[in-house]
Amino acid sequence: MTTIETFKVGSRFRPTRVLGRRSYGVVCRAERTSPYESTPCAIKKIDGLFRTIGDARRVLREMRAMRTLAHTNILPLTEVLQPPEGLLEFHELYLVSPLMDSDLRKIMQYNVLSEKHVQFIMFEVLCGLQYMHSAGVLHRDIKPANLLVNQDCHLIIGDLGMSRAGFGEDVQCDVDAVPSEYVTARWYRAPEVVLSAVEYGPAIDVWAAGCVFAEMVLRKPLFPGTDPINQLTRIMNLVPVEKVPECVSTRPGGKYLADVLARTTKVIDKNSLRQRFEGLQLSDDFHDLLCQMLEFDAVKRITARQALAHPFFRELYCATDPDVQPCPTLVCPLSVEVETTTDEAVIRKHLWDEIEMSQRKPDAVSVAEA
Repeated sequence: MTTIETFKVGSRFRPTRVLGRRSYGVVCRAERTSPYESTPCAIKKIDGLFRTIGDARRVLREMRAMRTLAHTNILPLTEVLQPPEGLLEFHELYLVSPLMDSDLRKIMQYNVLSEKHVQFIMFEVLCGLQYMHSAGVLHRDIKPANLLVNQDCHLIIGDLGMSRAGFGEDVQCDVDAVPSEYVTARWYRAPEVVLSAVEYGPAIDVWAAGCVFAEMVLRKPLFPGTDPINQLTRIMNLVPVEKVPECVSTRPGGKYLADVLARTTKVIDKNSLRQRFEGLQLSDDFHDLLCQMLEFDAVKRITARQALAHPFFRELYCATDPDVQPCPTLVCPLSVEVETTTDEAVIRKHLWDEIEMSQRKPDAVSVAEA
């Protein structure tokens, strides 16, 4: 069990309590000891970094995405504490980022959100997603626990450990070219992912955001599937399905699920999803946007950029607002060599390069120097 005593962060920081586990690490709240730096921060400890090459590679992707994506609704990487052991010996990392008050999962447990709160929170989620997608990055793990929120309702998308770069807003990812062991928690998984699709793109993040959109109102998950078939069944009971998507994989698992879908597809009333919210005072714009975000066919699903301009956000959206502008540059994806290598030395060198890039910031200091 990780305790604050195990955080070896030098004298510049004083860990005060463990906040919880995130992908590939444990996060603590820390105070800065300098009288000139009074703002508390969050420090993510990643130990056993090279336990598997796959885990180390995912940490590398997370660091690159956090360093490159500069948007008010995406968690930034404030600094990386440079390991004192050096390139050949380091086995743990400490990533420093802003401290947020809570996450959306906890907020929904203890609070009833009004439609205005839901509107504002979802707008910020979509602002972050459209920026991420325009930079060629898929988050791939959108869920309430990864949406960090402050008391003023300011939201940032966190935990980029499962993110992938190298895609355009309308470009699909060839899953066979970029192997993936995990994409999104099951309850927020898009149909094309449940069906083991050969290709997927930014639409998987929009579907997951749509599930969160509904959950904020219902205060419970919309599709709490217990396994892939049950997940698919729950989706099909509320979302109209015209046909089996052409992108479904020929892999045994994907083909089996596609056969189940083909046998059990039934005519779903287009109002079925709306009826799930019966008794709740929700606007027509809410229902229309939700239906477009939870479109079964990924090709027809609304994009994050299109969703921002939906009438549901008419009070918030301004086309010239800096927060709704696309990212000016693409996040550089890992090379084919790095994505496919089994050589620890290769990943170690790329991670060290990322650490050194973070040291170019004036406030970045090594643990040894601290």
